[in-house]
Amino acid sequence: MWYRSLLSGDEAEAYDGIRDGVLSLEREIRIPRMEYRTAADILAKVKLDDPGIFWVRGHSVSFRAGAEHMNLSPEYIFPVKQIPEMRKQLGTRLDRLLRPAYDLDPVRAVGFVRSFIFNNVKYEKVGKSYSHEIYGILSHGIGVCEGIAKTVKLMLDRLSVGSVVAVGSENDENIRHAWNLIELHGRMRHYDMTYDLSRMNAGLKPVYAGMTDDMIYKDHNRPVYELPECR
Repeated sequence: MWYRSLLSGDEAEAYDGIRDGVLSLEREIRIPRMEYRTAADILAKVKLDDPGIFWVRGHSVSFRAGAEHMNLSPEYIFPVKQIPEMRKQLGTRLDRLLRPAYDLDPVRAVGFVRSFIFNNVKYEKVGKSYSHEIYGILSHGIGVCEGIAKTVKLMLDRLSVGSVVAVGSENDENIRHAWNLIELHGRMRHYDMTYDLSRMNAGLKPVYAGMTDDMIYKDHNRPVYELPECR
């Protein structure tokens, strides 16, 4: 839980409340009063830390004048009654996909996940909120960089390999972009499987793997949220 480790005070309380609330599919979640943007960032960090939460996209807030707390109402992108069964089905599919990898060492586990992405995923903007989530990748084999990076983290979490989802932008455009940091041999390194998927589709070799900060930031802007150093 990298992003949770960076929070304290009201922000940490809000993080824990939001995470518990969306896992319980609550309609309103009581958290300390704060700026809307701060609450939005905390919700985003909850989902980056736990990409298995694929059913929330946005939120609204309400509060009374002078109140110390406010209510955050998650925006669920699927009917609430269907979400438990969807979670169960995705969990079953994930266990089946990862069964051959559970006994692999971390280096081979990362290779297994990369092979899955390269051989089973199509980068595609389908105009659906789930293209940004693991649901698009695991259920339909399609998604954008955020969905890919979250799926990589979810799979590596199951394989006991440390990882973080990074959110930044591409150097030439002010467009949000997501990739991963992965821990191997006690060191964090950048892996951008979306970029490498595009390279492979163009007949080029994948090169965005095991990169340091100096290497990745040649064509990636600095991240929106603090990340571990990759030296």
